[in-house]
Amino acid sequence: VQGSPRRPPLLLVLDLDETLVRVACEGVHRNRKLLRSDFRVLVDVGTPPSHVTFGCDIALRPGIESFLEWIKTRRSEGALEGPWVFTTATPALTKELLKKMDPGGKVFGMRVLTREACSPARMPGFFLKDLSRIPATSSEGGTKRAVLVDNNPVSHILQPESSFLVRDWLGRDYADSE
Repeated sequence: VQGSPRRPPLLLVLDLDETLVRVACEGVHRNRKLLRSDFRVLVDVGTPPSHVTFGCDIALRPGIESFLEWIKTRRSEGALEGPWVFTTATPALTKELLKKMDPGGKVFGMRVLTREACSPARMPGFFLKDLSRIPATSSEGGTKRAVLVDNNPVSHILQPESSFLVRDWLGRDYADSE
């Protein structure tokens, strides 16, 4: 509507594993099978001087390429800010994944929060995602206009009003359109 004040952009925050991708690392995910792998990354999880490297196969959720293009378009129109990656994955895996998913950093850039930015839940092995950890932005709405897209309901506990729950992407259903 012409003459209406423009709303601040939405701050888009995306999870990785089981939301945008499915990861199967040799020696780590023994029972995790992918129908196909879109690419493979090597992840060094050792502490120098020792190195422990795992080969990880990655299956992208169907439609991810067009989704990332849609994000760039909406951002250039001023409707979206970010996006941010907020994942419980390790920094090493996240870095290698994003090198392949977003070469040159045109979508995510340095807007990445990994496991260290998550808050441990009272239940061991689960992590909470606190959107207030995202640095202040230029938008008027700030994190009040944030939307976390994640497959894990536990991730949404701290800000359920800012959450969008998606079905798990397990690397099997290539007809997935979520």
